[in-house]
Amino acid sequence: MDQIIRIVTIANSVGINSFSLTGGEPLVIPEITFPLAKKISQFKILHYLKLNTNGTFLKKYINDIVNSGFGEVKVSLDILTPNSVQNLSHYQNNVKQIVDGIKETIKHHLPVRLQSVMTKQNLPELDKIINFCTDIGVDLKLFDLTYYKDAISTNKTYWQKNYISLEHVNSLLEKKFGKPQIVHAVGGFGHPNKVFTTTKNTKIMIRDTEVSAFYTEKCKKCDNYMCQDGLCTLTLSADARLKLCRPRGINLGLNLANKNGTLKTDKQIAAIFKKAIHLFKTATETKRSFSDLNLPPLV
Repeated sequence: MDQIIRIVTIANSVGINSFSLTGGEPLVIPEITFPLAKKISQFKILHYLKLNTNGTFLKKYINDIVNSGFGEVKVSLDILTPNSVQNLSHYQNNVKQIVDGIKETIKHHLPVRLQSVMTKQNLPELDKIINFCTDIGVDLKLFDLTYYKDAISTNKTYWQKNYISLEHVNSLLEKKFGKPQIVHAVGGFGHPNKVFTTTKNTKIMIRDTEVSAFYTEKCKKCDNYMCQDGLCTLTLSADARLKLCRPRGINLGLNLANKNGTLKTDKQIAAIFKKAIHLFKTATETKRSFSDLNLPPLV
């Protein structure tokens, strides 16, 4: 725990001021998540601190979440009808528990955003998800299904059978809500989001990986190039390595620990963060179509 706090403190000192605590599921380790959040929330320069959760334990830990300084809770939920879709995470059968947790979070005046990965399986649930978000006043972000050759959580067959282009979803939303606004992520990196606004001012964002992504020259050495994500996030992994993308990540020597497992010096860690920041700043946005992606053919 002390090592994690040390690392994020150094990160903040070199200019990183947007943080999300994610996992896995961060609420299964409250003894780490909440002390860490409290420390981050005390940084003098802080753009945001968000919690990414599957929502199962929201109600149980709501007081800790509020008191830890989180500015927003992002809840992953792909269905609202239990058992309506096969092969989704088993926790999604606890829809009522998750919905109760979301409503409890809203009662405590903490902003909530729902996040859903759209597939052929749960597309019929889209209207229900949108209506739910509109009724309770939470924003929604839609993602397409990403494929990684070595991913443990999915496989080529599942991706091939369930992928759906968000251009189709975009067309459905345009008919209901008109043309979207285009909004880039913090710092201008990552995928440009299309943002629709409902009549009740609920925001529906689409993260469409078919549109574009940011890559460096070093990305071309990666087996996953061109992947659907590109450089999209700076993640501290459990093995004290900084990852710049969602799969295993390009090996750029961004290891914060020595070979014997001990952390490098503060100066060395700061230099590694600066290197990661430089890689993001020098990345180039690449416009491309789905056919450009290094993906298996759809069936």
